[in-house]
Amino acid sequence: MNAKLQLPDNSRMRVPTSVLSKRTPHGDLIFGANLTPRYTIVDLHIDQGRDGLIVCVEDSKKIVLMWPATNLNMNLLQECSYHQANLVRVGSQLEGGIAVMADSSKSLIMYSGTIHATITLESGILVGINWVSVESYRPAFRCFAYEMTVDLESDFGNILGILVLQLEASLQGLDHTRHEKVISDWVDIYTDLVSKCAKRSTKNVLHQLEKLRTVFEEFFTRNPTLQIPCCSSTDSFQHHFRLVHLKDLCPPMQGGGRSSTRRKLN
Repeated sequence: MNAKLQLPDNSRMRVPTSVLSKRTPHGDLIFGANLTPRYTIVDLHIDQGRDGLIVCVEDSKKIVLMWPATNLNMNLLQECSYHQANLVRVGSQLEGGIAVMADSSKSLIMYSGTIHATITLESGILVGINWVSVESYRPAFRCFAYEMTVDLESDFGNILGILVLQLEASLQGLDHTRHEKVISDWVDIYTDLVSKCAKRSTKNVLHQLEKLRTVFEEFFTRNPTLQIPCCSSTDSFQHHFRLVHLKDLCPPMQGGGRSSTRRKLN
């Protein structure tokens, strides 16, 4: 059982200093708790593109199995996503795996894009935090592409909201030399995202699309002369990007500040 957790200010978990030398958190930390009885197995999954810190409480113990999000591993995870007992089904085929004993004596960092499964040896509670990091755009985009393909989340707007936050973090926090990589990752998922949002145009999805438009427009405002090579276009980067890689998903603001996104998607 998973639940969001609100802790007193003096007992909240924080991103460790060792992580801050490699990752720059952006936005709020999401606290949660997981309660599992002995011998519970949580099958192979991936946590929607966020970094995380977990620790077991008191006598609780778990074996945590982890694999990197390589092409082979992601393909295997996708192929078995609608089945059960996938740890047994494909676990031996995954590459680069490690096993860690998690208990109350130490915390465990799990970076964005980590495929994992857990086996509870002693009943109890695991608590943790998740966050979006400026530098985690590459695994975050890969996780988002996976989420679009398997479509397991009942409200796609929740997944889209994490992508919006990741884009905001990376476009604000990275230097210009890495903006090109973020834009390239966006272009790679754009067509599938347009199709998915057209099929799943809930109120939450529409709200996230409005936020997405704002993230990109603020990026353009901060970088009015930035030129990023894209699709061999000879137009200015901003003009080309708005026309080819944004318009079908987030139409420009019209009529006194109201967006045409709702009319476009319904």
